[in-house]
Amino acid sequence: MNGRALNIASAQLRPGDRVDVRERSRKLLPIENAQQLVQGRAVPEWLSLDATKLSGTIVRLPERNEMESAVDEQLIVEYYSR
Repeated sequence: MNGRALNIASAQLRPGDRVDVRERSRKLLPIENAQQLVQGRAVPEWLSLDATKLSGTIVRLPERNEMESAVDEQLIVEYYSR
């Protein structure tokens, strides 16, 4: 991230942060599979992707309506209000 190694999966990124795949990691099977999967997919507007360099940038924080996951917030609120 931003030219430094990052090994924390839960790291929070901010707009302007850049994530790159290390040169030595580019030949790993999971990375190669991810490259093939991303070719046919659209990139959200809040992300910038350079598939040839295996890097991406957080352009801005996503808006509420741009979230793809189907999460029922009401169920979460009900669970934690017990």
